[in-house]
Amino acid sequence: GVYRRSVQLTLGASLAAAAILLASANPLAHTVFATPDAAPVLRLMALAIVPMSLFVVHGQLLKGLKRILFAQVTAGMAAPALTLAGIGLLANRLDVLSAAGAYTLGATGAALVGVAWWYRVLPRGQRGVQPVDWNDLLASSRPLFWVSLMRLGMQWTSIILLGVWATSSDVAIFNVAQRTALLTSLVLTSVNSIAAPKFAELHARGERDMLASTARKSTTMMVLLATPALLAFVLFPRFVMALFGPEFVVGAPVLVILVLGQFVNVSAGSVGFVLMMTGAERLVRNTTAVAAVLNVVLNVLLIPVAGPVGAAIATAASVIAWNALASYLLWTRLGIHVLPFRFGRPTHRRTA
Repeated sequence: GVYRRSVQLTLGASLAAAAILLASANPLAHTVFATPDAAPVLRLMALAIVPMSLFVVHGQLLKGLKRILFAQVTAGMAAPALTLAGIGLLANRLDVLSAAGAYTLGATGAALVGVAWWYRVLPRGQRGVQPVDWNDLLASSRPLFWVSLMRLGMQWTSIILLGVWATSSDVAIFNVAQRTALLTSLVLTSVNSIAAPKFAELHARGERDMLASTARKSTTMMVLLATPALLAFVLFPRFVMALFGPEFVVGAPVLVILVLGQFVNVSAGSVGFVLMMTGAERLVRNTTAVAAVLNVVLNVLLIPVAGPVGAAIATAASVIAWNALASYLLWTRLGIHVLPFRFGRPTHRRTA
């Protein structure tokens, strides 16, 4: 029943988003990006919205069944792999439009993989539809919708505002540095994929101490695994950026700042997932709203005077602020901390 409702909701929302992007491709290309040639690319990418939404939601549904490998392939690997295969076939006549077409086809293939695997792993005795009330589903998913929207905004605010106030070279340098820095937190995504269903299960059984212990052990493992990448990026930022071309070396300070922000993100562990899996979706929404506003304000203040470095400071500061606030609320409201060491008692405990 949850599967049917979530797919219906995903299809409705993604179709609406695709229609909006198709209709606004020309104004966006001409007015926002000042690049008329972007219009056909935007239209083609709009066609990827529906399959992209479907492979993401099927990946999460497969996590709910604890089919982690299937979930990771569906949500994180199938689309890039199929896109690269398409780009390989188009290598002799590749352009931006062809790359967008390859991604659209890759997303469609990933969606089909997700649907096929869902029906393959779903226990045969549970294939009947049990009614699920819309209000019950929306009570949990509505706050997380805003969380996803605001996090998406935080990811793209710096790039968009750099495009408005800086040069295309600045945008490219920041984009490369940001994606490289995200490698530091790749371990966070991987561990959370496995740990999130466990958090929900322990919370449902009322095993609060075991939940906290599991979260702390996960954090310790993530910090240990992320430290080598942190040291490499912080100690040799010019070398890392030079891998993308000599013109990117000037982005070394941008990389260092972004990596430090992502390392704090990893060091805070699965704080967001613990909050979500224990029924505190609204706390996640509220902390994300604070971080999103901070991100926008800092970008507006810093990009005009510091360019990509200002954007990096704004991004790192908002990531650090979100983790600090979420960790504080998890500790004071729920009595759980995910840091790999113990400290004093919470000011008060309250179940979500």
